[in-house]
Amino acid sequence: MRARHPDLVPALLAATLSLLLAAWVLKLWNASLGVPFAPGGDGYFVLMQVKGLLNHGWILNNPDLGAPFGQDLHDFAANRELLHVLAVKALGVFSSNPAAVVNVYFLLSFPLVAIAAFAVLRWVGVSRWVSVGMTVLYALAPFHFRHQTFLFAYYAVPFAAYLVLAVLDGRELFERRLSRRSLLTLGACAAVALSSFYFAVFTVILVAIAGLLTLIASRRWSSLVMPAAVVVAILGVGLIASAPDLIYRAQHGSNPEVAHRGAEETQLYGTNITQLVMPVPDHRLPPLRHLRERWATKTPVDLEPTNLGLVAAIGFVWLLVLALAAAAGAGGKLAGDPRQRRLAVASLAALLVGSTGGVSTLLAYLISPQLRAWTRISVFIAFFALAAVGLLLDAGYAWAKRRGLRVPAAGFAAVLAVVCAFGVLDQTSPAFTPGYAANKTTWDSDAAFTSAIEQRLGEGAMVLQLPYMYFPESPAVGGAGSYDHVRPYLHSGGLRWSFGAMRNRPADWQAELAAAPPSAVLPGTTAAGFDGVYLDRAAYADGGQAVEAALRQETGADPLTSPDGRFLLFDLRAYRADLRQRMSATELRALADGTLHPIRTDWPNVFTAGQQEGTELSRWCTTPIASVDLTNPSDRPRRATLFVKLARPGADAAAVTLTYPDGTTQTVQATPEGAEVERAITFPAGDSSIALRIDGPGIPTGFVKLTGWRITPSA
Repeated sequence: MRARHPDLVPALLAATLSLLLAAWVLKLWNASLGVPFAPGGDGYFVLMQVKGLLNHGWILNNPDLGAPFGQDLHDFAANRELLHVLAVKALGVFSSNPAAVVNVYFLLSFPLVAIAAFAVLRWVGVSRWVSVGMTVLYALAPFHFRHQTFLFAYYAVPFAAYLVLAVLDGRELFERRLSRRSLLTLGACAAVALSSFYFAVFTVILVAIAGLLTLIASRRWSSLVMPAAVVVAILGVGLIASAPDLIYRAQHGSNPEVAHRGAEETQLYGTNITQLVMPVPDHRLPPLRHLRERWATKTPVDLEPTNLGLVAAIGFVWLLVLALAAAAGAGGKLAGDPRQRRLAVASLAALLVGSTGGVSTLLAYLISPQLRAWTRISVFIAFFALAAVGLLLDAGYAWAKRRGLRVPAAGFAAVLAVVCAFGVLDQTSPAFTPGYAANKTTWDSDAAFTSAIEQRLGEGAMVLQLPYMYFPESPAVGGAGSYDHVRPYLHSGGLRWSFGAMRNRPADWQAELAAAPPSAVLPGTTAAGFDGVYLDRAAYADGGQAVEAALRQETGADPLTSPDGRFLLFDLRAYRADLRQRMSATELRALADGTLHPIRTDWPNVFTAGQQEGTELSRWCTTPIASVDLTNPSDRPRRATLFVKLARPGADAAAVTLTYPDGTTQTVQATPEGAEVERAITFPAGDSSIALRIDGPGIPTGFVKLTGWRITPSA
C-alpha cells in the first residue's frame, strides 16, 4: 500500500539527523542549557533583547536599561525579525532564563532549517533520500555555528531560494483566486521578510534579476508579473513590520549616529570565491587547517563564516562552469537538465551581487550603504550548490542504471552516506564547540555579583555604569566589549542600569559625562537618584586603579568585588546622605535636572567623527575657523563647566582662541602634548555655540585635536 505522505519519514529523518549531528559537533553533553553557548559581542545583545522580551512583553522598550528614562530600540530596527521574536515568545512560556531560551532556539533551528531545505529540494526535483543527505549538510553549514545573532535560524532561506528558482522557471506563483499555491507563496514571502532584513533584501534583488532574465528570454512583459508580485509581497510585509520604527522616526526624526554605515564597508564585508571555498577554521586535516591560517592572517577580508564546505564547494564550482559553458553556447551539451541551469543562474547572480566590488558596492554608493555584510548571501549560494550536487548524484545513479550497471539501492545509499559523513567532517571543526567551562565560570561569577548588588542596594535601585560606552555598536573600550555592560542586567530582577540608552537621543544623558572624573560625575548622578556605581576594571589601561581610587576618596566606601575580580560596585547611599547635608533640596533638583537634561553638543561636518581612545573620545577640527553648536534644553540660563584637551600631535604648537556664548574669549597654546581647558560658563536657554580659531598651519589630519570634551553641570 502506497504511503499517503511518502516524504514525511525522510523529512523527519533529516531533521533528527541534523539535530543529532549538531549535538555531536557541539559536544552538547558538556553543555548547560542555562548558560549561553555564545556570550560576548552580539551574543550579549541578543540575550539583552530576549530578556527584555520575556520580562516586558516586547523588545522595543525596556525600563530596566538606559536608566532613568529606559531603553528605546526603535532606532535599531529591533522588531523587523518578527519571526524570531514570536519564536522566542513561544519558548518563553517554558523558561524565563534568556540563555536557556536562546540556546533551545539555536538547537531547534537545526531541524527547522532541515525541514525547510528538504521541502524545497524535493520541489526542485532532488530524489527523496538524496534530499536527506543534502539537507543535513545544509543544516550543518559553517554559517549555522558561527553566528551569535538570530541569523543562525536561516530556515527562511530555502523558501527564498524557492521564490528565485520558481521565477526563473516561469511558475505561476500567485493565482487570481486565493488558492493553496497563492497562500504558500505569500507564506514564503512573509517568512523571508520577517526573518532577516538581509535575507529579505537578498531575495528581492535575486527575484528582480530572475524576472529581468525571464523577460529577456521570453520577450513578454507579462513575465514580470510574478516577480513583481513577489517583490511587492516581501516589501509590503517588511513595511508593515517596520511601521513602529517608521512612525517613531516621523515623530522624533532620524538618528544618523545609530547603525551608520559607509559605502566603502561593502568592500570589506563582501564575499568572493576564495572565501567560499576556503576550509573552515581549525579544519580537522592539518594541511587544510594551515592553508586556512595562512590565508586568514594575510588576507584583509571580513572573516564571517562564508565557507561552503567541500561538497557544496564542488556544487558551486560546477554551477560556475555550467554558467560559463552556457555563455559559450555549450550549456545544453554539458547539462541538459534545465534545473541545473536555473541553479547556475541563481548562484552566479548571488555571487555577482554579494562579491567584493560587485553589485553590492554599486548599491551602496548609488542607493544606500546601510546593508554592508553581503557575505551573508553565502547561505543562499550554499543552498543552490547543494541542490546541484543532489541533482548530480541523482543523474549519476540514473546514468548507471541506463548503462545496465548493477548499482543496488543499498550501494547507492552507502555512497550517499559516505558523501554526507565526509561533508559533515569537512565543514565542521572543533572550533565550533563552545567553551562551556569558561562560559559557565563567567556566567556564574556575573550571577553571584549581581545577586550581591541586589542584596546591597535593594529592589528598584539605579546603578551608574562606568566607563560610558555608547549604545548600540560601541567599539571595544580597553578589554570591555561593546555589550559587556549588559552582563549584570542579564541576572538582575529588580535593578535598573544606566547602559543601553539609545545613542544621540535625549535619554543618552551619560554621553555628556564621558571620561569626566568621579568628582564631576557623582554629585549630579547621585542627585538624580542613582544608588550605586558599577565599574568595569577591564576597560581601563591601568586596570581601573585611578578611577577606583577616586571613587573610594569621593564615597569613602569600600566596594563590592565580583568573584572574578573584574567588576566593582560602590554604594552611593551614604554619599547621598552627605550631599543632602551640604545642598538644599532646590539645589539638588537643579543639579539632577542639569545632569539628566544636559547641555547638548552637536558637531558640524568640519569635525571628524569621534574616535575612541581608551575611555575618551577624540575628534579633529579640519578647518582653521569652526564652531561647536550647543543646546541648553532648559528655559533659563544654566551654569556648567566645559572641559576639553586641545592638542596638535606631530605638529608645531598653535594658538587656539575660543569664543564662548557669553561673548568672552580665551586663548590657549595647543601643543603637541595638549593643553587642558576647564572653564565655568553660563549657557543661555536654547541654542548657542563655542567658536574656535586656530592660528597655525594645518596638517593632514586637521588643525587641532579635541579630546575628552564634556560640559558638566556645576554643583
